[in-house]
Amino acid sequence: MPQSRLVSIPRLLVTAIMLSLLLASCATAELVDPGACGDGILQSDMGEQCDDGNTFEGDGCSDSCQLERQGTELSCVNGSDDDGDSFIDCNDPDCRGDLACPETVEGICNNGTDDDGDHATDCQDSDCANDPVCQNPTTETLCDDAVDNDADLATDCADSDCSTQPACQTGGETICDNHVDDDADTATDCEDNDCAARACGPNGLSCQGTACTCPSGTATETACGDGKDGDCDGKTDCLDTDCAADVNCTGRESLCGDGLDNDGDTLTDCGDNDCATQACSTTGKSCAGGQCVCSRGTTENNCTDNIDNDCDGLTDCFDSECSAAPGCSQSETVCNDNVDNDGDTKKDCADLDCTAQTCGTNGKKCAATVCACPGGAVETLCSDSSDNDCDGLSDCADSDCATHPSCVESACNDSLDNDGDTQKDCADADCAGKTCGLNGRTCSGTTCSCPGGATESACGDLQDNDCDGSSDCSDSDCAASPACAVAGTCDIDAMILCGLGDQRTTVGQGSGVNAYSCTASSETGPEFIYEFLATTDVSVTLSLTGLASDLDLMLLSDPGIAGCDAQQCLSSSTTSGNESITFSPTPGDFYSIAVDGKDGASGDYSLNVDCTGGSTCVATYAVDCGFSESYTTTYSDASNNVTNYSCATYNESGPEYTYLFLPTQSGTATVNISMGWLGPDLDLFVLDFNAGVCDPTQCIEYGDDSISFPITASNAYYVVVDGYYGDSGDYDIEFLCN
Repeated sequence: MPQSRLVSIPRLLVTAIMLSLLLASCATAELVDPGACGDGILQSDMGEQCDDGNTFEGDGCSDSCQLERQGTELSCVNGSDDDGDSFIDCNDPDCRGDLACPETVEGICNNGTDDDGDHATDCQDSDCANDPVCQNPTTETLCDDAVDNDADLATDCADSDCSTQPACQTGGETICDNHVDDDADTATDCEDNDCAARACGPNGLSCQGTACTCPSGTATETACGDGKDGDCDGKTDCLDTDCAADVNCTGRESLCGDGLDNDGDTLTDCGDNDCATQACSTTGKSCAGGQCVCSRGTTENNCTDNIDNDCDGLTDCFDSECSAAPGCSQSETVCNDNVDNDGDTKKDCADLDCTAQTCGTNGKKCAATVCACPGGAVETLCSDSSDNDCDGLSDCADSDCATHPSCVESACNDSLDNDGDTQKDCADADCAGKTCGLNGRTCSGTTCSCPGGATESACGDLQDNDCDGSSDCSDSDCAASPACAVAGTCDIDAMILCGLGDQRTTVGQGSGVNAYSCTASSETGPEFIYEFLATTDVSVTLSLTGLASDLDLMLLSDPGIAGCDAQQCLSSSTTSGNESITFSPTPGDFYSIAVDGKDGASGDYSLNVDCTGGSTCVATYAVDCGFSESYTTTYSDASNNVTNYSCATYNESGPEYTYLFLPTQSGTATVNISMGWLGPDLDLFVLDFNAGVCDPTQCIEYGDDSISFPITASNAYYVVVDGYYGDSGDYDIEFLCN
């Protein structure tokens, strides 16, 4: 600490100095008339605050008999008035900013400042109810509140106490929110410099420049835990929707009057301890004892204090309970009759008497000279039993609340009235079209029924039409359907893969299948059946063209048996012209493709299998031992999806061509490839069949121009020809087995 600068003076010397001063005072004292300041008699009726028998300055009592400040408050927590200014500890202005005196209450009750930021100043703040300066004040404490503070029958500027106040200077703007040019200087309210920084509206609005705005200068609540209305919208901290995502307002009951359980602890609003003492309405009510109550009372018991005593949103004369109170007569009595009731040339909401008064149906009130709904244009709260948007409909009865959780029947088969509208399950319109039972039953009208009817209406659409848990031919309703008349399997004639095409005729082929479960068409002609395998995730389009007779195309799932099953039909194309089916197969699954003749037809056709997409290698040709050919990786049926293989470290970024190798004998297979002296740099890789998926991570062997590996009859393998570092071109290949 810095050393004290006080100097020790002997007590005897101090006594001598005081005695000499006293003698000097007596020697120079003036004689005063009895009854005048300085006669030693305190005459309060003459305006004296003290009288020490002289008219000297600096001795505690001024030459006009007014108290003089003596020093400062030495301690802010000792319970003493150290400087004799009648203010103790934190009530003394000297203690403003002291750590022992946080501004949580109205610290000084006659400084014209809202010390605790609750928009109530000095004696208007309930914190000052017991302060001496607010107990029967002898002077007009506020000069612009329309209240006779000292009960001398003179209000505001009409009281001589206010003669020195800026608002009452001759020619000054006396009221800053009455839309009147009080001093006839052509400038009204905030446009008049007299109103600078003065109140001009509710919730702390004041004149800033020529506009009536919030002193903070922001339109949103930026601080969500300071107990203040930062944007002057009448909503503080978590009560303001601006704070919905603020850390102070999450993980707890952030709104205490919205009818919702904000923190998911099953307790709502005032029933949640998080809301203890918190505001639960916009009119001043707060949570107490689990209820939303008005701490100030239930009636407007003071009609001149500028306070809404019963928290009904109406203050003083605006509250009907004050209609007979002195000072509340001679006002606009009706605010929606288009009549100037009090003869001040202003009608209805244009008259300030009507501020916050009812002016229309369903709760509309006057605000800023217009008749509007206090709650806004939409129903903002859906469980407060109030018509927030004044449209005559409250809560769930208002369409604005149609999607609110408290207004929707959340379950349509639990026999409960989930949204409290007296309607349960399908009887509630909220459940229209929603699931209400097993196997696809939905609400239709007020009953739970099956959209497809009571019987299986289609026996080849793969749907459970009658919601009985059985679909198509497995449903007894389809016993007589042509689609279900054929059972058993059909023979596989050939295998086909992505990118391949086949041209042939059905003339002379067998006719083992006459009906398929996915179509009602009569397919009594001879058929040709292909087996198809998708080795990666591709989109497949089957095209049947070059038709001279009425041939149709059917796609079947593979039943896992030798052959195909006509009752496992997935899709069909049965027009009178060219046929087409597009589908997305499951990689590794087998499918059957049937070309069959409608009503006994047979003839020539071309079948093409076009595949797009794919994330790995796409097998396009099935081969056996002894196969050889000359081909190229530059053709369109080659893919370019694989760069690396698990069995080698080569960069194989060129296009790849993939063979499905189906050996009919066991032993050792040798695959040789040659590209010529100046040919491309192509490599060989063998992949495990891996349940049908061509997967480069399942590599079992690799080589530059030849590979050998053990094989087992009836097993499958992928042999891939790929380009080293992006290379591509022609090659010769052969598959040898021994």
